[in-house]
Amino acid sequence: MTALVRNLASHHDATLVTIAILVCLFGGYTLFAIADHSSRVPANRRVLWLGMGAVAGGVTIWATHFIAMLAYRNGMPVAYSAKLTAVSVVVAIAGTMLSVLIGRTMVIAWAKPAAGLALGATISTMHFIGMSAMSTASPMQYDHRIVAWSIVLGTLLTTLAIAAFGFLRRPVARYLSATLLFTAGVGTIHFGSMAAMQMHDHAGPAVSQSVPSLLAIAITFGVIVVIGIALGGARIAAHDMRRDADESERMRSLANLSLEGLIVLDEAGIVIDANKRIDRFLGRPVIGLHIQEILPNVHPAMFTDDLRSEPVESELPRADGSRLPVEVLVHRTTHLRRAALVVVVRDLSERVEAQRRVLHVARHDPLTGLPNRLLFMERLESAVARTARTHGKTALLYIDLDGFKSVNDVFGHTKGDQVLIGTASLIETTLRSGDTLARLGGDEFAIVQSDGDQPEAAERLARRIITEIERGYGNGRGDVSLGASIGIAIAPDDSSEPAVLVRHADIALYKAKEAGRGTYRFFESAMDEALQERHSIEADMRNALAAGEIFLVYQPQMNADTGEITGFEALVRWNHPERGIIPPDAFIPVAEQSGFIVPLGAWILREACREAASWARPLNIAVNLSPVQFQQGALRKRVETTLIDTGLAPERLELEITETALLRDRDATIATLNELKSMGIRIAMDDFGTGYSSLSNLQSFPFDKIKVDRSFVSTIEEDEKAASIVKAVISLGHSLSLPIVAEGVESAEQLAMLRVERCTEIQGYLIGRPLPISAFRHLIDSDASEAGSVAA
Repeated sequence: MTALVRNLASHHDATLVTIAILVCLFGGYTLFAIADHSSRVPANRRVLWLGMGAVAGGVTIWATHFIAMLAYRNGMPVAYSAKLTAVSVVVAIAGTMLSVLIGRTMVIAWAKPAAGLALGATISTMHFIGMSAMSTASPMQYDHRIVAWSIVLGTLLTTLAIAAFGFLRRPVARYLSATLLFTAGVGTIHFGSMAAMQMHDHAGPAVSQSVPSLLAIAITFGVIVVIGIALGGARIAAHDMRRDADESERMRSLANLSLEGLIVLDEAGIVIDANKRIDRFLGRPVIGLHIQEILPNVHPAMFTDDLRSEPVESELPRADGSRLPVEVLVHRTTHLRRAALVVVVRDLSERVEAQRRVLHVARHDPLTGLPNRLLFMERLESAVARTARTHGKTALLYIDLDGFKSVNDVFGHTKGDQVLIGTASLIETTLRSGDTLARLGGDEFAIVQSDGDQPEAAERLARRIITEIERGYGNGRGDVSLGASIGIAIAPDDSSEPAVLVRHADIALYKAKEAGRGTYRFFESAMDEALQERHSIEADMRNALAAGEIFLVYQPQMNADTGEITGFEALVRWNHPERGIIPPDAFIPVAEQSGFIVPLGAWILREACREAASWARPLNIAVNLSPVQFQQGALRKRVETTLIDTGLAPERLELEITETALLRDRDATIATLNELKSMGIRIAMDDFGTGYSSLSNLQSFPFDKIKVDRSFVSTIEEDEKAASIVKAVISLGHSLSLPIVAEGVESAEQLAMLRVERCTEIQGYLIGRPLPISAFRHLIDSDASEAGSVAA
C-alpha cells in the first residue's frame, strides 16, 4: 500500500489520474445501468443491451488504463504498439461481455462471484497486454508479490461490486456501492501493478518520447463511445421508463380494485411493484423489500422454472406486531416487458376465525364454554400419557349435581341453564391452572387433575367443590337446593387406560350417590364387582318375566274404624333360580334405569287387574306406577286396554304414584292423571312427605287418597316429631276431605294412636304381610259379612 501511494505521488500526473478515475466512475455507472435495464426488456432485445453494456464497460476499463498510463511520468521516452493496444481493447470488451453474461443469465448460487472473478481477470489481462504494448528505453521489471496482491485485491473489489449490485435493494445504495467498488477494483489492479514496475535508464536504446497521435485519438474515441452509449442508453431507457410507468399506472389502477394483495417480484425475489391492498395488509410500504421479509415461508426455491401455482398458507408480519393469516399463490408472468413473479395474497382472517369458531364449538360446551366430552378425552389421554412418562399420578373426578333434575322440573330449563353456568364458575374457583374442567352433558362435570400428591390432592379438591356448591346453592339459597356427589379414579392405580379410568370414576360416583349424596368416593375394585352384579341382575331380569320368575304378592288394606278389608296392594317379587327371592328394592331401580320397568309395569298392571277381576268380593286393587312409565307416553291407552281385556271395573283400580312422577314433565303427567281419573280410576299419592314441595302437589291435582310413608308411622310411639308429622298429615287430609292411609302399621299401639287421630285406612304387618293371593282366599271369596274384620 505504501509503494502504491508513493508511486502515485511521484510518478503520475494528478490531472490525468483524476480524469482516469472520473472516466472509470462514469463508465462503471453506465455499465451497471445498462446491465440493470437489460433485465427489463424483452428477451429478443436483451442481447443487444448486454452487448452495449459490454462495450461500455470494456472501453471504460481500457480508456481508464491508458489515460492512467499517459499520466505515468518516469522521465523516460515511451512508445506504444498499435497492434497490442487494439488487442487490449478487444480483450477488455470480450471479457466484460463474458462477465455480464455470467452474472445476468446464470441462476446458480455462485453466478455473482463467478462474474466478479471474470471481470477481475479481464481487467488484469487487459492491463498487462496494455503494458506490453508500451516500449521504453529501459526494460520493465515487476515485483511479483505486489502484482499478485493488486490482482487479488482488485478482483475481490470487482466481485464485491457485482455482489452489491445484485443483492442490495435500494437503488441509490446499489448504484453507488457497485460503481465505487468497480472503480476501486480497476484502480487497484492498474496502479498496484504500476507500483510493482521498475525501470533502469541504462538498460536499453532510446525511443521516441512522443505519444503517438493514434493513441490519443483512440482514447478520445473510446471516451466518446462510452459517453455516447450512456446518453443513448439513457434516452432509450427514459423512453422505456415512461412507457413502463404508463403501463404500470394502468395496471396498478386495476390491481388496486382487487380485494387480494398483489406483489410483483423480480427473479431475485425483490418487490418491484404492489397494489394498495398489500400495503394495507402489512401497514407499511413493500417496494424494495425481499419477499421473505413479507412472507417468511415463501422461499426463493419456489421461483424456479418448475414453479407450481399451488396455494401456500402463510402469515404476514404486520407493522403493529400482529400476524395476518393469508393464502399465497405464485405465478410467473411478464411485467413491464421482463420476466417477473406475481404473488397473490388472500386474507384468510375471516376463514381462520370461522374455522376457530367451528373448532371451538366442536370441542366446547355451548352453554358453559367448558371443554366438552371430546376435548375432555383428549386432555385425559394426554395427562395419562404424561403420567406414564413421569411416573406421577393423575386424578379423574366425576361430578354430578344432586337435585338438579328438580330445578329443571320446578323452575324450568332457563333457570337450570343459569344454575349450570353458575356451578361451572364455582367449580373453576377451586382449580389450579393446570387442571381441566369439562361438562360432559346434563348436570355432569369432570375434572382432570394432573400431578400433585395423589390421592390426597383429589380428596382436598373434592371437599372444596362440595363445600363451594353447598355454600352457593345449599339449603335453598337462590331459590334452588343443590349438592354435589363426586366419584374419583386415580391413574395409574385404578387404570392406565383413559376409557377404563372414566368407567371407574363413574362407578365411584354411583357409589357416592348411593351413600346419601353430597359426598365423594374413591374407586375400589369391589365397586366394579357390584356394578357387574347390577349388570347381571339387569340381564337376568329381562329373561325372568318370560321364564315366569316374576310374580305378585298382595298386602291387605283395612278400614281403621271398622276393621273391614277394603282392598289389596299388588307388590312384585322375583324368584331367581340361583339367588332365591330378590326384594323389589334390589331390582326395581335397575329396571327403571334400564327402561325395563315399562314392560314390567305393564305386566304387573295386567296381572293384578286379571287377579282382582276373578274375586268374588269387589275389593279394590292398588298398583304402583313408576315415573318412567309416564315418560313413555300412551299410559292412558295401556291402562284402558288392560281394563277392557281383564274385565275389571275402573272404580276398583287404584293407581299409586310418588311425588317424583310429578317432577318429571309436570304438565304432561298431570294431564295423564286427569285422563285416568276421568275413566273412574282412583289416584293415590304414595310416600307422602318424603318428596319435594308436597303441598303444591296436592294443590295441583285432586288426589283421591294420601298414603303416609312408613318411615313416619313406624316410629310414632317413640318419636314425637314423627307423631306430629303423622297427625299433621291426617289433619290435612280431613281438611281436604281426602282419605289417609297409614303404611307400615305393625303394632296395636300404633293402630290405637291412628284411630284416635281418625286415620281412614291402615296397611302393614299388623294387618297382613305381603303374600300370594291364595293366602287371602277366605277374604276374597266370601261376602263382607262373612269376612268380618282382621283387627280389633
